Amino acid sequence: LLLIGGVLLALGVWLLKRRGLPSFAVWWFALNLLPVSNIVPISVPLAERYLYVPLFGLSLLAGMAWTVSRTRYATAMLAIVVFWSGWTQTRNWVWADSTALWTDTVKTYPMCVDALGNLAATMFKQERYRGAAPLLEMARAQEPDKADIRASLGKVYRKLGQPEKAAEELERAIALEPDKADSYVALGLVRKEAGQLQAARALYEKALALTPDHVEALNNLGVALEALGELEKAEAQYRRCVEVAPEHASAHYNLGRLYATLNRLEEAMACLRRATRLRPSYAEAHHELGNTCIAMGRKKEALEALKRATELAPSLWQAQLLLGLDALDRRDAQEAVRRLKLVLAVNPSEPTALEQMRKLSSPPKR
Repeated sequence: LLLIGGVLLALGVWLLKRRGLPSFAVWWFALNLLPVSNIVPISVPLAERYLYVPLFGLSLLAGMAWTVSRTRYATAMLAIVVFWSGWTQTRNWVWADSTALWTDTVKTYPMCVDALGNLAATMFKQERYRGAAPLLEMARAQEPDKADIRASLGKVYRKLGQPEKAAEELERAIALEPDKADSYVALGLVRKEAGQLQAARALYEKALALTPDHVEALNNLGVALEALGELEKAEAQYRRCVEVAPEHASAHYNLGRLYATLNRLEEAMACLRRATRLRPSYAEAHHELGNTCIAMGRKKEALEALKRATELAPSLWQAQLLLGLDALDRRDAQEAVRRLKLVLAVNPSEPTALEQMRKLSSPPKR
């Protein structure tokens, strides 16, 4: 590409010197359009972006024509400028964000696999999994042997709670591209959620054999090892993950949780604080930080962390229960009832909450 660019630049300079600006403008358009003219087949035959650089030549030519015939063609030129300015304005919305861009592209080219995949990827980031699935299924129908589409569809099926279909797509993606670590990690998550911890472990290890610093593989291997009771190995994976990616909030959270299990409370607190700083909306990390503070006798800090956790995720019933019991200790019956009701809304059979609610609803003894 550098060689081709150098040749085109040299040719442009030669044309400018020998043939003048009009010739340079015409040849600029033609030569810059040549590499994408599909003489040698390319993956995307037509695309708006192919005209970005070539149009400099036509714009230059139009400017010269305006200068030469400013008076004679002023009205026509003005009409053209107004028309294209209006057309440009109508197209501006397309570039507002990725959703608008790829929605418009799919509308224009409904069978374009890349556009379908990119729109699905945008929807996946927005957690719009039901919208992403049919797009990827359409793309798969067009190119059944495209590994990226298969892998993306597998991830979507997993989010939709369809593990069998997810595994089928991810296994196919791995068969098509066996050297892609991401697919092994995604399939590992499916296996782990099915309780197949050893299978998940093997998949994460395969991903790391391909990409030793794969952040998600390191973190998820730590989770699998911890679940298998291999705590020292799990710690090593979490530590490696935060070395490779110091901003990875989930790895700091997992390491802090593990340290709390091992009663290494100061280390646990440091990791959990780091996780909440990296991701202030991380409800589980605030909850675990609250539990750790309780274990360390830091009640005020614990209550602050637990309140923050329940603000972010009211369904964290364990945190709601602790706050409800604290309200009982403070003789704040109204707050206690509110918290305990939230516990029972999520976990109707929670025995402590049921017992305390029974006591609160009983008439006082005389």
